[in-house]
Amino acid sequence: ISFGNEQAKAGLEFALTDGGTFTTNLDYNQTTSDFVWQMKVDKLNLAPFIKYAQADLNISKLQGIFSGNVTIRGNSNTPTTPIVSGSMNVNDFSLSDLEGKEVLAFSSVFIDAKELNLATGNYHFGKLQVNRPVINAVLTPKGDNLSALMKEAEAVADTLKKKEEQLTEETPLTYLLDEFRLTEGVLTFEDRTLKSGVFNYKISS
Repeated sequence: ISFGNEQAKAGLEFALTDGGTFTTNLDYNQTTSDFVWQMKVDKLNLAPFIKYAQADLNISKLQGIFSGNVTIRGNSNTPTTPIVSGSMNVNDFSLSDLEGKEVLAFSSVFIDAKELNLATGNYHFGKLQVNRPVINAVLTPKGDNLSALMKEAEAVADTLKKKEEQLTEETPLTYLLDEFRLTEGVLTFEDRTLKSGVFNYKISS
């Protein structure tokens, strides 16, 4: 931590027991009240966070490595109107259902945010890339395994819809994505609702 006549700076870095590091730096101009806040997470192991995911998902296993960095620029006099930029990526991600079967996985996902302007409601993303996704879909007389991952899916959807309506009333939102790229991947579909037997189908590449 350092203080000057105009500038104040603070930084923090620590390692996480289960893997990963967290770093944050804050530069604050005491004259103009402008600030730049940087946060970075490197190689965070997502497995220990399964308890949080299980609050909304019916899953028995969560795996993945998360890395990301975010820069927030703003003014402390108007704290609700910052400009956010940064990027994130998740590697070796997978979700397994309550029976221990893998339902969703991908080798990596990357997205970068060029400018998220909370004041104007403009959200500009640069690139979204998904590499080698794997989806194992199963249809039974009771429903499908993908929907079964969600706890109280209707209640969650209603909550999200209400929040979206509130945001829309306050500020119209604009989303822009420059590029979307999907590489390889496998989708397997299994239909167990047929009297004649089980139907299996696979889509790859």
